[in-house]
Amino acid sequence: LVLCSVEGLSQAEAAALLSISEKAVETRIRRARARLTELLGR
Repeated sequence: LVLCSVEGLSQAEAAALLSISEKAVETRIRRARARLTELLGR
């Protein structure tokens, strides 16, 4: 989430940096956003 939303990397760039697939980046972003929403109570 930080790499794409804060640092401005594309999902492809984040995937390459983390040595994971773009689909895995997409999944991690979705889960991180859901967790953040849960923590903030929205």
